Amino acid sequence: MPIKIPCDLPAAKTLQEENIFVIDIERAKRQDIRPLRVLILNLMPTKIATETQLARLLGNTPLQIEMELLTVSSRVPKHTAKEHMIAFYKSFGEVKDSFYDGLIITGAPVEQMPFEEVDYWQELCEIMEWSKSHVQSTFHICWGAQAGLRISLPKNYFPNDDDAAAPVCKWRAGANLLYSNWLNYFVYQSTPYSITQILENGKKSEI
Repeated sequence: MPIKIPCDLPAAKTLQEENIFVIDIERAKRQDIRPLRVLILNLMPTKIATETQLARLLGNTPLQIEMELLTVSSRVPKHTAKEHMIAFYKSFGEVKDSFYDGLIITGAPVEQMPFEEVDYWQELCEIMEWSKSHVQSTFHICWGAQAGLRISLPKNYFPNDDDAAAPVCKWRAGANLLYSNWLNYFVYQSTPYSITQILENGKKSEI
């Protein structure tokens, strides 16, 4: 099934060249189906590359996904054009009254900093607290997982568990399976059809 993203998002052209089925918003409106709404809090400085990577993984599933992008207002991106942010990203104030099937909180290049010294830490905490009543399942990745869980050095990620050694990139198949399983078991199979019921039922999972 396709992933639903704005047709002029840079990721759309890349995914179409890779033969990943991308559906534009107007075409999606004509299909009698409720897509899964997935919000991505993109904290990475390389925003377009991260958008493309996540859209590729989310698009590799049998479900129709509606992807929205969220940014923190307490930090202005230095490596992404202002026009891109205005065109494709929403602030927390714009989404806080909405409900989502899934939320992905990405990594950020602040691993060496205490959490409280990250300039958007309070806003991130507010978003994570909001997600408990407005999101069915939250997926924390990379530094986002540390922020959500304060965790130890991951096992078997660095060669010989040495964080001074570069990790070996051998997880492409595992990444596709991980996102497919998350969308299937923790989002699709547990989310209510009326998405506002999340507020009544409470969040089911945090990954």
